[in-house]
Amino acid sequence: MSINKNNYEAFFLDYHEGNLSPQQVADLLLFVEQHPELKADFETFEDFVLEDFSSIEFENKSSLKKQITVENKDEYFIRSVENALNVAEKNLLTNFIKQHPQFLIDLELFKKTILTVDNSIKFENKNELKRSVVSSGDILISSLEGLLSNEEVLLLNRQLASDTKMKHEHFLYQQTKLLADTSIVFENKEELKRKEKKVIPLFYYVAVAASLLFLFGLSYMINSNKTEKNFANEIIQPKKHNSNITVNNR
Repeated sequence: MSINKNNYEAFFLDYHEGNLSPQQVADLLLFVEQHPELKADFETFEDFVLEDFSSIEFENKSSLKKQITVENKDEYFIRSVENALNVAEKNLLTNFIKQHPQFLIDLELFKKTILTVDNSIKFENKNELKRSVVSSGDILISSLEGLLSNEEVLLLNRQLASDTKMKHEHFLYQQTKLLADTSIVFENKEELKRKEKKVIPLFYYVAVAASLLFLFGLSYMINSNKTEKNFANEIIQPKKHNSNITVNNR
């Protein structure tokens, strides 16, 4: 590995610790000569050795332990309820309650949040309790339409509190819900009511049309028969001529 301005400090340290080969020492000295601005750093770069302080003891080590205060008491209360305190912390909590008895009720309230299992209660149809897989969109729509139970609303609120993406989707779904502007009043509401109209069936028009066609055809047949009968009479019975012949006297 060649020496450059990104790793020269590591080479300086290895040089002072005697970890470089002769060739690397030669390359390092050449690098320093080529970069005089780093020569001062090279000359002042020393091998620092940490002293052993294991023999030094701090007498008041207990004072270094984290104390219970009004600001962090809830943390200790929760850890106490979860049985996560060691012996020293339990003693600190006991002393804190003695000094601040007004917070004892808070500790008792935290203890009441622990639920105990009642094994005597058994639900026979446990499979019915399994939640079917539904999309977040269906849940959010059901929430807007007020179709969720109280337990489902509680679970949804918890999910929205921890899921930023779902919370944004919930906001977008809320924008789709229209709210009625009760300040707008239409005076002539009666005009909006649909007026009932008498519906005439289609077969009525067909029947009327058929009747008219029948009457027209019957009239045509009657007139046609009269015309043919008159014409036949004229052919069979020729016109009678007047037998009285007037003789002109000359």
